[in-house]
Amino acid sequence: VIHASYGLFYDRYRLGIVQAVPEFGGFNGVTVVELDYPRLTADALIPFPGSLGEFAFVLGDPNFINTAFGIPPATVVREDNIQSLTGMAPADFIVALNAFLSGFGIPFVPVEFSPSTGYLRQDLGAAFQDAIRAAQPFQTPYNHTLNVGFQRELPGNLVVGASYIHRTINNILGLRLTNLDPISASVGPPPVTTDGGPLQRTYGAWYDGEYDGLVITANKRLSRRFQFQANYVFAKSTDNLLNSNLGLGIATQGGGSVPTDSNNLDFDRGNSDLFVPHGFVVSGLVTLPADIWVSGVLRANSGVYFSGVGAPIDYDGDGIVSTRPAGTKRNQFNGPGSANLDLRVEKRFAFERVTASALIEFFNLTNARNPKLIDAGFVGNTPGPNFGNILVPLPGREIQFGFRMQF
Repeated sequence: VIHASYGLFYDRYRLGIVQAVPEFGGFNGVTVVELDYPRLTADALIPFPGSLGEFAFVLGDPNFINTAFGIPPATVVREDNIQSLTGMAPADFIVALNAFLSGFGIPFVPVEFSPSTGYLRQDLGAAFQDAIRAAQPFQTPYNHTLNVGFQRELPGNLVVGASYIHRTINNILGLRLTNLDPISASVGPPPVTTDGGPLQRTYGAWYDGEYDGLVITANKRLSRRFQFQANYVFAKSTDNLLNSNLGLGIATQGGGSVPTDSNNLDFDRGNSDLFVPHGFVVSGLVTLPADIWVSGVLRANSGVYFSGVGAPIDYDGDGIVSTRPAGTKRNQFNGPGSANLDLRVEKRFAFERVTASALIEFFNLTNARNPKLIDAGFVGNTPGPNFGNILVPLPGREIQFGFRMQF
């Protein structure tokens, strides 16, 4: 049997996300991104732009504020104890600290004491009090899909087949900063806008992708006490959407959903998130004498693609940093593959009106060390010594016993 099909699909479902776009009747939510520092920069774990963490990262000293103001390291600092620690009233300490930080020449969000927690804080959401706009004209996402293949029945109740799938995905919805002046890449931050106003995040059909896949299948129906199904996929998938799930949501203030370079969307073009080039799955069932049933599933995949992680870089000057190392592409690197074998052995017992089964199930029978978290760290402009290795594996072998009755 030879088959072929072509389809043009419009994705109206994605338009439901526009609930956060005021122009479409949605609301514009504002998220306060507050960073608290109970132990000053000892708690600054991530170098967000303009944060105390950025200072600690650049200076290479997580205790630089403690040293400057004579506060012992790891001391919990609050508005109600700052005077006993430094001899300064809370308001005077805030003035002195902001003046001290200004002396480094690093743009930063002013610090203050949080009215809710009493700890030193920065409100990083204050720099993104913009409304989300809709691109005009607003385009609907759509894709072209071509599928051709064949299926052939062979002796022994075996059916084999192969299919080739090509898909172009157009008008993928997402955000970008539409009034960011390209000059910002060389002079920012703070960012320079083309209209002199605040940054404008615009929701529209900015992105696109492409998928090609070859699928080979084999299916043997139950005969001679066994059956199996096997499937192999060889694929390639690329797009230029940095956050395929729109980060924290398009209504979230900040940079979680915007591209690395809003003036060059192809800067983020690379392998699609969660895409694996090779995937193989085989499942089977064998019936043995004494009413014993053995079944299992074997999954083997090549590794997922991932981006390198290095020092923060603001590629387009919008004040939002990327940790992708210079000279690398998004999802350029391929992680270690994985293989997992699950197996079940079942013994069935038949009585007059009751059927009972005793089960033993093995998950990851071979105790393979499959990746959950991969080391993506760069040191300077080169991959680190453990780059691409497994940092955290998925669970190892597990065994489960069971008993089932049907009546």
